[in-house]
Amino acid sequence: MINKNIRSLRQHLSLTQKDFSKILGLAENTVCLMETGKRKISNKTIETICSTFNVNKDWLINNQGDMFINQDLDKKTSFLMGKIMASATSEDLLIKNLFYDLCHLDSGRLKILQEIINSWK
Repeated sequence: MINKNIRSLRQHLSLTQKDFSKILGLAENTVCLMETGKRKISNKTIETICSTFNVNKDWLINNQGDMFINQDLDKKTSFLMGKIMASATSEDLLIKNLFYDLCHLDSGRLKILQEIINSWK
């Protein structure tokens, strides 16, 4: 069960096995071995996955409850920025640049941007 849930989590986060390993500080092939059940997953690794990605431990191990522990907006934003900063894809570079530019907008332009985003919903 945990093997499939690790794969589901990684795919939900749109991370490659390499990126997932890097974020967790694991050897590159470790995630592949865990997902295929060829490697026992230590309690330390379970704790690291849960704390790093705010994953519900009961979901990870037993497939019970929601994948993620409910978070406030600050924690969600912090997590997403950490994920983006750990990756080096061209899409993430675009997001990094957009985030940088967003942080430098004045209040008038932020209001205009909010109106545009609201029109997409």
